[in-house]
This record gives sequence, structure tokens and C-alpha cells, in this order.
Amino acid sequence: MHQPLVSVIITCFNHAAFLEEAVQSALLQTHPNCEIIFIDDCSTDDSKTVIEKTHHNNPSITVLFNSENLGFCKTFNKAFAISKGEFIVDLAADDVLLPNKITAQLNRFNELDDEYGVVYSDLTFMDEKGLSLPDKRKKTTFPEGDIHHLLIEKHLLYASTLLVKRSVLTELKGYNEALAFEDFDFFVRASRNWKFGCVSTPLMVKRELATSLGKQVEHKNNLLTASTLQICRNIKHNTKNSKERNALRKRVLYEAKEAFDYGNYKMAFDFLKELFVI
Repeated sequence: MHQPLVSVIITCFNHAAFLEEAVQSALLQTHPNCEIIFIDDCSTDDSKTVIEKTHHNNPSITVLFNSENLGFCKTFNKAFAISKGEFIVDLAADDVLLPNKITAQLNRFNELDDEYGVVYSDLTFMDEKGLSLPDKRKKTTFPEGDIHHLLIEKHLLYASTLLVKRSVLTELKGYNEALAFEDFDFFVRASRNWKFGCVSTPLMVKRELATSLGKQVEHKNNLLTASTLQICRNIKHNTKNSKERNALRKRVLYEAKEAFDYGNYKMAFDFLKELFVI
């Protein structure tokens, strides 16, 4: 039976307290053919010391250290460039994979046709101490197939839940390095050309931290909101039908409200300007 090589890329920036657990979750996968690539984006905490110790005990791990802070998208692309896997997992160093994640998602791929480039899963949440957190999502659905318009409209997926065919990331030239974060842009670009499949059971645990990248939207003049505005503009230039345009209107209205609620009034106005010209 063919056991494809899967590359688990673990990106780290100041995650010393959590990265050993993340690495162990990759090492303990039931799928027998994985390579693990750890890349640190010039952390200022003890991440380097922790990963060097982990690497000493697990020399099969490939370890990279950036000499300067490159940001998440460039850091991931740097690791992806040396990876060899037929499939890719993007794991943040504060999150944890459940042992059967890769096996379950490869099994789902085997049930789907070649038009599917991504399989995602459900997830659970935990706090800084590893204690379970309630799921705050209003409604959990697991759409499959052509979900491009749904991914434009609202936040449905989390990057660490994905198993992605290498060919998808190669054709898209990895993550967009002009952006401060990867997932929204990647979801939209990937779903333009490939269908998405799903395993509707939780296969990873996402850690919610006060310092998480996503929390930056709560700050004024943050790079995440600026990147989201750019992604919406990119979508606008590529919409092909009324379903996609209506989805973008809903997304822009949501982002404008969120920007306003966090006091980013100029950014909220910029989103609304896009709304009226879509």
C-alpha cells in the first residue's frame, strides 16, 4: 500500500512554552511516512534552546533558524521550499495535532477524485495551560466540494486543520508574502481551482493565546486588518459571478463592522468604500 510522504512544517515565533508539545504531536502521528521541518522566525524567547534539545533527541527533524524576523508567510515558504512531501501540514508551534490527523485525512483523499486539493477537519480549542475551551463558533458546518464563495463570505476553516496536496501550494507559489497572515488568502486562492474535502471530527487542537496573531485585529492600525482589506481587493478583481460578488459584500460588511468595533475607523471606512464599488 502506497504511504505518501507528508511534510509537517512547524513554524515558531516565541512559542518556547508550547513547541515541544507541537513537535511531539507531529512525531506521534499514526501515518508512518512523515518528515518534520521546524523553522523558527528569529524568536527572542527560549525557543531555540528548546528546539535544539528536542532536535538532539529526535535528529530526524529538520531544523531551520531565520537570522532575521521574516514574518509568517515568508518563513513558511522558506520551509516549504526544502520540503519533499506529496502532502503538506502547516502547524503553528502553539497548536497540537491529534495522532490520527494525517491518516484520517489521507483516507478521505482516497475517497475523493483528483479535483480535490485540500482536506480540512473539525478542531477543538484549549487555553495557554492546555485546558479545554468552549467552542465559540455560532454554527459548525462542514461543506465540501466547490466552496469558493463560502470561503469568501465567512471564516470557516483553520490552517492547521488542513492537509494540502503539494501541487496546490506549488501552483499557488506558496503563501502570499506581501500579507501579514496566510489563511484567508490561501483558502480563497486554493478554492478557486480545487475542491475541498472534510473529515468532520476534530483532528487538531488550537491554542487560544492573548498574544496570538489573530488577536492583533483588536489593535488600532494593525497589519492583519490591512492585509484583509488587500485580500478583499484581490478577490474583487477576480470575481466571476453574482454569487461570488454577494459573498464578498457580506465579507466586506463584516470586516468593516469588526474594524469599527475595535476603533479602526479609517480602515472601517476603507472597507465600506470597497462595498459600494463591488
